[in-house]
Amino acid sequence: MPRKRPTRRVPARTRRLIVGLTLCGLVLATPLALGLAATCRPTWYRPASIDRARLRDDKRELVNLLDRIGAALNERRRINFQLQEDQVNRWIVARAEMWPEAAIDLGPLQHPQVSFLDDGVRIAALMEQHGLRAVISVTFRVDVTIDEIRINYDSARLGALPVPRGWLSDWMAQMPIADHVIRDSGPDGTIVLQNDWIWPNGKRRYRVADLRISAGQANVVLEPLPGGP
Repeated sequence: MPRKRPTRRVPARTRRLIVGLTLCGLVLATPLALGLAATCRPTWYRPASIDRARLRDDKRELVNLLDRIGAALNERRRINFQLQEDQVNRWIVARAEMWPEAAIDLGPLQHPQVSFLDDGVRIAALMEQHGLRAVISVTFRVDVTIDEIRINYDSARLGALPVPRGWLSDWMAQMPIADHVIRDSGPDGTIVLQNDWIWPNGKRRYRVADLRISAGQANVVLEPLPGGP
């Protein structure tokens, strides 16, 4: 019967060295893993590029839509219209050429993309700041009442990394609708907007009477509010 070889114990000093090297490896790998997760480009992120062949038609359709809305509100009529996701993104990417005076400076954000989903809206852009190049996205649901528009935060991500909900308030504070914010509930990410707007052409007050989002499309109903310009 063969004799069992005695088990050799690893010296304590060697064990401490192995543990130390393992911890060092984790410490060094964690920033790398976070960096890779943050710079991960989502497969759904495919921002539109300017389509020169359709630019004139896109501008005409946008002008026609704005004229229809202005005419309806100034005549005290409701108006129902649809926004198609692909066309909205073409309008956004060509905003400086189609409507230079209305173009919005997005700061470190580039190549914005809007997605109409079955369960809400996703806004994304490529952020370049302090050497970091990553896709930042916010997904939310929109509920409309007579007096309020509630933007219900679902998630925000930097690449594949979740972003703290408090960032949403800071992001919203830089948007053109910031003046309409009447309540920010903080941790849950719900932002409440006053549903009382001014249409530039004629300075007519109006509100969003209904907003329904489905995959690839948004159905919008606007109605005038009482009172003069």
